Formats: sequence, structure tokens, C-alpha cells
Amino acid sequence: MKDIFDIDPNMAYKDPDIEGITWYSPLNKNMFKVYGSKDFYEGEYSRLSKFQKEEVKKVSEYVDYLSTWTAGLQLKFKTNSNKIILDVKLIAPHNMNNMNAIAQCGFDLYVYDEELCDYVVHNVGAYPRDLQNYRVELSLFGNFNKEKKERKYIINFPLYQGLLDLKIGLDSDNITTPDLYKNDGKIVVYGTSITQGGCVSRPGMAYTNILSRWLDMEVYNQGYSGAAMLEDMMGDFIGQVEQQKLLVIDAEANAGWTMKMEENLENFILTYKKHQPDVPILLVSRCLFNCDRFDDEHINLRNYYKKLYQNLIDKFNNLGYEMHFLNGDDYFEGFKLNYTEFTVDGIHPNDFGSYLIAKHYFDAIKNILK
Repeated sequence: MKDIFDIDPNMAYKDPDIEGITWYSPLNKNMFKVYGSKDFYEGEYSRLSKFQKEEVKKVSEYVDYLSTWTAGLQLKFKTNSNKIILDVKLIAPHNMNNMNAIAQCGFDLYVYDEELCDYVVHNVGAYPRDLQNYRVELSLFGNFNKEKKERKYIINFPLYQGLLDLKIGLDSDNITTPDLYKNDGKIVVYGTSITQGGCVSRPGMAYTNILSRWLDMEVYNQGYSGAAMLEDMMGDFIGQVEQQKLLVIDAEANAGWTMKMEENLENFILTYKKHQPDVPILLVSRCLFNCDRFDDEHINLRNYYKKLYQNLIDKFNNLGYEMHFLNGDDYFEGFKLNYTEFTVDGIHPNDFGSYLIAKHYFDAIKNILK
């Protein structure tokens, strides 16, 4: 039987040529800037600190586990290296049914295009999906940067898997320095699997990563797949993130289906506000699922939560807190008669669905932060 790799060599994995390569840790602050987690430099590739991970076990063992998955983590840097190679050690190999190996366990690389004045996809870390440890070259062409021009890059981390170790291979004569986002402060997005990035095709298509590029600003991905239940403790931890400009709460697809939304949302906000009384909050209703075409129970529940959100927004605004609402029904505006094309499995957005979500988030955020 023929193998596709024999028929189309563009589909085949190739071991990177590491001759003339020197390996570096992403923790090297003189070379790389890490975004998406203030606790990265503890030596764990985690979205929560070691203390927070131990504490959160008391209320959710799932959040503790999922916090080691690196959704939203990014490296920004400038380098004149012709090659960019990753040496990756995963906690576990690819094992998902509705998400490919590149998105779950891989990386993608963006390079700043001076003609477009924007970051463009340069390559993805395609690798043999059964591997737990692998090396992959992210520089698409061997002579891409043969003139040794300094270029700006973003590496987006795996969305649904954690890392035991990561090394970055660059030309031994490289000059590499950290790169910064133009705009200070952080947007924090707390949510579900959809926030975490399920089930886009590669890490850069998670809507929080799209937003970071469009806003030229750090976006914290606090998406916890199946576990966004709005516990007070999570409101406390998220409230401790420094330099916040906005908190987005998009947890209905988890907390709203277990009735934790009504039980926990107000206290979650109150706990957060103990740390961040002046930071505005954007409450987001869930996006449309395929079941909303047929299931009256879920349609009615979605409408019920919209009323709940509005009542809370009115209540907190009257207390002097700035709160806003984004209607998830509108993401697929213009496509509502067949919005089902924008999911992978009836729930989780594909790349175009994630793009449309990012677009509505972007418009709402720009309006709030103007």
C-alpha cells in the first residue's frame, strides 16, 4: 500500500539539520520575551504559579491539570538567524480525536512582514504525531534569511498539551534580542475549551492569539477546557494578574450547562474586584452551537443567561464598576442560517469560526479601551 509521504514529499516529516546550531532556553531573558504567563520563569511551562496550582486542587483538580497546557503562551524575539529549530519534550503525545497534532502539541511561527506591516504565518511545526519528544524546524526555507537580516518573530505554544522541556536552536553566530508588544497592559480572557483554542488547526488561530496580534498587546489565555466553573479562587487568582486593562468572562459553555453560572458568577466578579476595582469587565454569552438549530431547551437556556448577564451588568454598573456585554449570537452574523460551517464538531470553532469570534472581541475591546 502506498504511503502519502511517498506520493507527496511536502507531507513528509524531515529531521532538521542541526549542524551549526546552538541551543537556548526560552527562559533566557536576554534573548526572548515570554507572553501569556507571569509564572513561566518559575521553570514550569504553566499558566498558574506553583502555589496557585496546589491551592486550586482544593476546588478543581481539572484546572490544576489544564493549567500546565500552554495555550496562549508566546515567545517574541528578534533574530538574524537563518534557522529556527525547536527541541520539544511533551508531557504526553497527541491523543485527541477532534484536534490535530499541530494544534494540540505543536508550535507555529509568525514573522513580521514589513510590506504588509503585519505578522504573517511563516511555518508550522509539523511532526510525527505519535511522538512525545521531537525536533522540528520552523524556518520554512533553508535560505529564507541567508542575508542574515534581523527579523521579528512570534512562536505560539501548544494549545492542548504541556511541556517538560523546550530548547530553541539558532545559528551559532546569531544575534537575538527580546521583542515587545507595542501596547502595555494585559487583556485576560477567562473561559472554556473555545477560549483555550479547541479545535483550531494550529496555535496561532486560537482567538486569544489572533487578538494579541491585532491589538499588539499581551492577552492572557485563561481557558480551561470543560472546567470554567467560575470558582471564587479563580476570580482571586485572575485578579492578581498585574497591569490588567480588561477582563473578559466567557464561561457559559461550561458553567452555564452545569448551573454554576447562576451560582458562582456574581461572587467570582466580587472576588476579582477586590484586586481590580477599576478594571472593566466584558461579559460574553456563548457562541452558537449546532444544537441551537434544533434544541429548544438550549435555546431557552441561552436566552435566560442573557437576561442574567444584563441584570448583573446593571447591578455592578450602579455600584460604580464598569461592565459591558458581548452577544455571542452575533459572531456569525450574516451566516446565521448556516453558521454550522464554522465549527469542527458542532461546538468548537474551526479557524474561520475562531477568526469571526476574534473579530467581534476585537471590536468590543477597542470600543471599551478607546
